[in-house]
Amino acid sequence: DTTVTLPSNVAGITSLTLNNVKVDSLDLNAMTGLTSLSLGNLSGDEIKLPSNNTGLKTLTLDNLAFQNIDLSGMTGLITINLRNMPKGFHVNFGSNTTTTTLNLTGSDLSEYENGQMSGSLDKLQHLVLNNTKLKSFDSSSVVGLDDIQRLSLNDNAELESINIENDGNKIKRLFVNNCGKLSLLKVKDNQEIMIISANNATSLTTEGFQLEESYKKLGYIECIGAGFTGTFKVPKMETSYNRIDMDNDSNEYCHGTQVDVNETKIEILDVTNAGELNSIAVRDCSKLTKIVGLADLGDL
Repeated sequence: DTTVTLPSNVAGITSLTLNNVKVDSLDLNAMTGLTSLSLGNLSGDEIKLPSNNTGLKTLTLDNLAFQNIDLSGMTGLITINLRNMPKGFHVNFGSNTTTTTLNLTGSDLSEYENGQMSGSLDKLQHLVLNNTKLKSFDSSSVVGLDDIQRLSLNDNAELESINIENDGNKIKRLFVNNCGKLSLLKVKDNQEIMIISANNATSLTTEGFQLEESYKKLGYIECIGAGFTGTFKVPKMETSYNRIDMDNDSNEYCHGTQVDVNETKIEILDVTNAGELNSIAVRDCSKLTKIVGLADLGDL
């Protein structure tokens, strides 16, 4: 390992990144000017995070053997990345009103317990739980987060069920791609959801994809390569979109109010009473015989 020794006068350092190095002892409390901190794959006897740093905006901890993380004194954090953290790790966010992104990609949440994450993240907009070994997700677990622009559960090989209730969470975009065991996707929140993306959910049947009859803001259903068979009934999509952004601060978007069921084995696509639906993708659907209800739609 490369050994790193920091200079004695560190108060003026604003950004620090340490990856794949050995530190004999690292106490970051003296770095009062830090606005960005990234630590990954470190080895050493003792690592102390800043206990009180209101100027720190971005924190990344990646593959560190931390069991208890106290962020209660970092009240200015906007982005928190806790990636590849060990099973059972605990984090205290304190009373946080600035963080908009929490990324837990690769962290082991297979035995997650209530209280493992404490404090509040009242302004959280992006919750990333990719490859976290979850077996199920229920929106009741994040009640109180009322402006989730994007919930990402991609690449969870053991994920079997998702339940999104109309319970005040206001989740606007749901991404659950490459989850081969997902067999139940229930989206009961028909008020705020705008995007549902479940590509390569090969165990997800038409019966397991449970939707309401109509949605106020839903503009994009994307289920490329899902395990759909038989008849897929498109719900009423009440809002017409020329463009729907994949995130609230991204340049990535899709055109129109759209349903994409490419590469599925559906036999009938039913768009009767599908509302403002104006774009349909059914490429490589080898068993598709007809689309019912096209006359009900406007311009495609």
